[in-house]
Amino acid sequence: MRRDLTEDRRKELAERFPGVMVKEAPVPQAPKRQAAPEYPVKKPSGLRTAVFELDKDATTKDDALEVNIRKQFPWATIAPSVDVTTGPRKLDDVEILLQDLATFTADYPPDGVFDVDIPHTPMWKQVPLTQRFRFAYARAIQVGRCGEVRQPATRCGHCKIHNFTCKVFRNDFIERAASTVGINLSKRCQHCRLLGKRCDLQPRSRSIFPTAGNNLGFTESTGVARGNSMGLSTEATVASTRPSRQPSLADGTSKERLPSVSHPLSGKFNRRGDVVDLGRQLGLTLQQPDVLWSIYDGWDRTGEIRAKPDHMDLQDYYIYLVDLNIMARTIGNRKLEFVTLLKFQVTIFEQQDLPEIDKSVIRAFKHLPVDAPLCRWIVIVFSYDWDLVKGGDYNKFVEKNVDLDPLALSKFLYGVAYIRDPYTKGGIEAVLQRFYEVHDHSPGSAEDIQCMFARRACENIMEESEHLENKSKSAQNKSKKRALDECSGSKNRKKLKRNGQQHGT
Repeated sequence: MRRDLTEDRRKELAERFPGVMVKEAPVPQAPKRQAAPEYPVKKPSGLRTAVFELDKDATTKDDALEVNIRKQFPWATIAPSVDVTTGPRKLDDVEILLQDLATFTADYPPDGVFDVDIPHTPMWKQVPLTQRFRFAYARAIQVGRCGEVRQPATRCGHCKIHNFTCKVFRNDFIERAASTVGINLSKRCQHCRLLGKRCDLQPRSRSIFPTAGNNLGFTESTGVARGNSMGLSTEATVASTRPSRQPSLADGTSKERLPSVSHPLSGKFNRRGDVVDLGRQLGLTLQQPDVLWSIYDGWDRTGEIRAKPDHMDLQDYYIYLVDLNIMARTIGNRKLEFVTLLKFQVTIFEQQDLPEIDKSVIRAFKHLPVDAPLCRWIVIVFSYDWDLVKGGDYNKFVEKNVDLDPLALSKFLYGVAYIRDPYTKGGIEAVLQRFYEVHDHSPGSAEDIQCMFARRACENIMEESEHLENKSKSAQNKSKKRALDECSGSKNRKKLKRNGQQHGT
């Protein structure tokens, strides 16, 4: 090696091997990293977003790595690498329950497990799947670690009558498992599940959003749960009976009676994981959590929502604003809710392009009450600047906007119709003018003659109705005039003589 070839060693080798040239081995050089091109790479067509996840060790050794990547790919998002724990971990109660259910759905529960035994007929393979899961849930509550024994005085009626031990899911387990899709957390004891009885235990009140002290760090909220899916270890309380979604149409935009968020302006995200966790709880499918966090983090530092970057798709940008607005309303951050609304309004004018209905519009009406400022603004925009005739009939609309949430769509369309209603003039006379529009018959045919008589009959009905209405108004006017004359005096008013007799003037 090079470090062993000293001057004495060189002389020794020359004496032992005369005539042999002694050369030094070159020092190995690390390959030079290819410099980033001076011009940026054009964004490929069809690519919506791209995220580069950088290795922490590589960025530590080469400070210019991230800078060069940003120069070369200005349309991409640069994100730090996420550490993933690959070591063994302890399973939580929810995961253990899922394992128990998988085990207990394999066969009938053995005799002696419950206070009452059930017959093992028919063969297990012939038992309906719903009944298998009913047995499995009962067995998981009875022998698993997620159940608790109720006091004798608080047992359900069926267990009291037969003097059974009454067990149900623990309160803390229900809170942790509330947002895990597919788990039956109904307030039924193990014996009522096993026997298929109606349990008379009262359901516990539920709430979807995390309480103080959990990993999200939000203030306690009483929002309403929607269809969601979240990690098994994420803490959350259970959603209670949902408030009625029947709209109240007293003020033009139907109002849902959703609970208000407590402690306004107190909600804040502390890390990227907070955004992801809340999105899961709300059932929001976040398309790029890193980009969403970047927009929020920029607002948190500067107080402004950044404008749409040139490389970002406009419809994606609308979705980011809607998602942040939904989350801001959920955690009670009124400032963030306002600035996202304001940026949404300004962006429509800047870009001169409406948000797509099947993306951001339905997303807003699905997760926000119809009287939320963002929903009201969307309704106003589409009421005045939505060319329905150009877009085609309902079939064309459905072809372009597939798999829309029916309730969210109805709330949006009713809001638009409500605002447009005063501008549709003409009344019943205008309806009569378009009487033939829905017919498809040739002139002079039997159908055409029937149509003509039917329309003439409608005209006569309208004329008669108008005549009766005018007659009624005339009678009312005469009655009012007579009452006015009797009160104010006229030439027909009678006076009393001094002796009390009446006479005309």
